[in-house]
Amino acid sequence: MSRLVRRSIEVTTIDGLPHTIVDGDNTYTVTTIIDWWMEAGAWWEDEPPRTMYRVQTQEWFLFDLEFSGGQWSIYRVWD
Repeated sequence: MSRLVRRSIEVTTIDGLPHTIVDGDNTYTVTTIIDWWMEAGAWWEDEPPRTMYRVQTQEWFLFDLEFSGGQWSIYRVWD
């Protein structure tokens, strides 16, 4: 199961790929990028395209991260 979150976060990258996620007081280290894909976004509303990353962290969390318009967010949290 998963839940939609869409919460802004800070991400540090290595070679453009997510490495560390800072979500409020919590910091997570990405150990595996499971998948990534591009989505067009709501272009008819001038929404920029977004890059999605499904990642696993050292702390065993599974997140879908969204990068769009220069901003990172946790899009989905998997149980």
